Amino acid sequence: MKYEWPGNVRQLKNVVERLVIMTDEPVLDVLYLSEQLDVNRYGTTDRVPETVEKLKARKQQLVEDVFGRIQRAFLIKALKASSGNVTRAAERVGMAQPNFCALLRKQNIAAHDLKKHPRECEE
Repeated sequence: MKYEWPGNVRQLKNVVERLVIMTDEPVLDVLYLSEQLDVNRYGTTDRVPETVEKLKARKQQLVEDVFGRIQRAFLIKALKASSGNVTRAAERVGMAQPNFCALLRKQNIAAHDLKKHPRECEE
């Protein structure tokens, strides 16, 4: 619901068709959908920044967006490999659980969708 769908209904239809064709899963959950969505916001029509401040801001945004997608996929993969158990996922990737939970919050990943122990990340 947070995705802007710049292509409107046609883009939504194409994404749903692609997901149905490309998956073997009987149910597509929100984590799978967010993992598969192409959220590339930087096409060839973007303008070249005119000032060094705008260039720095653009660089920061690109780093956050690109690294953010990789970070999100990393977290989802770890959770899936651990059947949604946050403690095991954190251990599996070599992180302390509080740090793993902080990244989940930063990426707006609701670990309880996959978790058997819903209070693992609560403060």
